[in-house]
Amino acid sequence: MLKIYLLTISFFMLLSPLTSAKTYRYINEKGEVVYTQFLPPKDAESTIIKAPPPPPSTAEESDKQLSDTMQKNKTSEANNQEASNNEAIKEKNAKTKSSNCKAAKNNLAVLKAPKRNKIVDSKGNKIKYSDSQRQQQIEAAQKIIKENCQ
Repeated sequence: MLKIYLLTISFFMLLSPLTSAKTYRYINEKGEVVYTQFLPPKDAESTIIKAPPPPPSTAEESDKQLSDTMQKNKTSEANNQEASNNEAIKEKNAKTKSSNCKAAKNNLAVLKAPKRNKIVDSKGNKIKYSDSQRQQQIEAAQKIIKENCQ
């Protein structure tokens, strides 16, 4: 256990010079300005360069950034809500088509039955179709099946 502890500490001590990357500025023998991350020669006078701080932000800029972000979030939420509503509408349409399909198949079966049953309309009245009317109703039911049963 002690060996693992010592190895871990040694490992981090070896990595510490690598993590503290500094930028040095110095003038070489030719009079050129050199920027480097390596230690300059001992006889060269060098300075450590610090990274510039981020640009200052004014209160107005911060407020504008915040309002822009909030507007984007509202737009995103509205788009998500619209997508959710569209999905609900599609689901409702699919259920309606399924219901229409089932009803049309049932009507077609009744209309094509060899036994001439009287048809009951939506108001509960019994209707007896002539052959041409029956054929029209069969065609209408087939059209509904074609549109709704897929």
